[in-house]
Amino acid sequence: MGGEDVKDLARRIITTAEALDMLIIASHNVHYCEKKEKLLKQIIVANEGMNNTKHYLYYEATWEGKQDRFADLPLQHLLTLEEMNPQKIVNLIGKVDIKQPPLNYSATENVRGEESDLITAYTQRANELFGEIWPEFGRYVFIYWLAYKVVKKTHADGYLVGSRGSIGSSFIAYLCGITDLNPLPFYKFCPACRYTELYQAPDRIFSCYDYQKQENCPHCPNLLTMEGHNLPFETFFGWEGEKSPDIDLNFSGDYQKSAHNYVRQLLGEDA
Repeated sequence: MGGEDVKDLARRIITTAEALDMLIIASHNVHYCEKKEKLLKQIIVANEGMNNTKHYLYYEATWEGKQDRFADLPLQHLLTLEEMNPQKIVNLIGKVDIKQPPLNYSATENVRGEESDLITAYTQRANELFGEIWPEFGRYVFIYWLAYKVVKKTHADGYLVGSRGSIGSSFIAYLCGITDLNPLPFYKFCPACRYTELYQAPDRIFSCYDYQKQENCPHCPNLLTMEGHNLPFETFFGWEGEKSPDIDLNFSGDYQKSAHNYVRQLLGEDA
């Protein structure tokens, strides 16, 4: 479809809408709702493709481009499509009540009996690593509990579970065995005397996997273990803690049906 065809199609849509007494607007191909989201879009658009090609959103529509697209319309008509009609549509929209999604446990809600198993699991593991100092648990216990149960059952049946996405940035998920990634900043740790040293150096080593040296503990004869991959929890929970956690698990093709059946067993047949 050529440029003139697009203009003709736009004119026909406008004429039909006006004949039916319907509001019509000229969109600017909007890609974000709030001003703070603009940076995210700019980051995506700034990435170049193969052979240094620009992202298709790089060349945004300009006001001049819109005027050219609707060249047969008077300026006031274009302003109506661009500004007045969108505001009329906004004014027609009543108050929208957005309910919290399911499985959204707050810190004030009671924890079910079976979910306390999860708290016991990560508390015991934390005590093994760092001693018996641990903060109170927070929200979304149920989501963690469900993933913990499924992963534990899969391991008990002799299969591996792969976790993907931002769950690797959750320290609770690491303690519960949902993921094997320790998201804390890179640190050196003695499993015998619990000596801990946060790695601080001017080089660009952020993950323990990038540190190749073996070192002895300064307080006992054991070797230090290198831990931590420096994965910010904000990638999983949101900058302000506003995201509901999304835990993605990958199962073997041989075991996937069994995992699904176990979820139904935990939540009921309608799950």
